[in-house]
Amino acid sequence: MIGALVLAACARVVQPPMDGGGPSVPQLPPRPHDIRVDDLDLCSVLDDADRALLGVFEGVYSSADAVIGDRCRWTHSPAEPIESFAVVRETRYGAVAALAAPRGATVEVIAGFATVFTQGIHDDPNRGCIALIDVTDRKALTVAYSYRGSSVPMTREIACGKARTAAELVMGTILAQG
Repeated sequence: MIGALVLAACARVVQPPMDGGGPSVPQLPPRPHDIRVDDLDLCSVLDDADRALLGVFEGVYSSADAVIGDRCRWTHSPAEPIESFAVVRETRYGAVAALAAPRGATVEVIAGFATVFTQGIHDDPNRGCIALIDVTDRKALTVAYSYRGSSVPMTREIACGKARTAAELVMGTILAQG
């Protein structure tokens, strides 16, 4: 219940601005500055303390394929809770594209950067959450959380809370690295 209240208090649905004429174009709040992600070592964005807080092991890097960009995934398994976090370099559309997600989207600000929270189109909405951090034009860092276990009661609010925590840790590391 508290998680739902926090999510409701912090999140807002972005309404596209109306310019009085043609179709509206969704906009995100301005970012304080751009963050270059092209050369970012994705597996370095969670340090030992961050991984301990999230309860996951060392990250595993995967290069881009036709669907997903470069990524690093941290997991906790085979014991419960069976969950994972991933950071993906999204270089095609950026965070603004997620505003049109079929399952809805909310926008929050993390470390000064607009972050779009949504669900993957093929994911159970109560077992995962995706946070797309708007770091520069047409590029985003995606922080994803996924629960694959069976012993923890999971809701969208809890899953997005876990994605939010990971996104805050990732942005803290990136901004500290300069």
